[in-house]
Amino acid sequence: MKWLLLCVLVLAHSGRGAGEDLPDATLVVYNPNYPDSKTLAEYYAEKRAVPKDRLIALPCSNDEEIGRDEYDNTIAGPLRNHFQDAQLWTFASGTEPRVISNKIRYIVLLRGIPWPSGNSGPP
Repeated sequence: MKWLLLCVLVLAHSGRGAGEDLPDATLVVYNPNYPDSKTLAEYYAEKRAVPKDRLIALPCSNDEEIGRDEYDNTIAGPLRNHFQDAQLWTFASGTEPRVISNKIRYIVLLRGIPWPSGNSGPP
């Protein structure tokens, strides 16, 4: 039992400190077309010390669910573009682009960001 406790403590304190990089590693995504979404994003970022450059507005539908094509065009695609433009990804060298490191570990989707509908098929 002591070994289990020791292992848990070692794992808990290995690498980065718990929460030490949380604000810089967080991206807050909101829908500017949805009432109060931006206000909520700014409030969340302020309370969690997330830098303002980690807030991203994705204008999209106010529906709770959207089709796969609309999801790809209004959420997934623009989010990928943001990761590239803001240099949040590092790519491996070679002919086929592959992400080898990522500065963002957490993405917070606020109220107003729709999900792809369950019957849309695979991405």
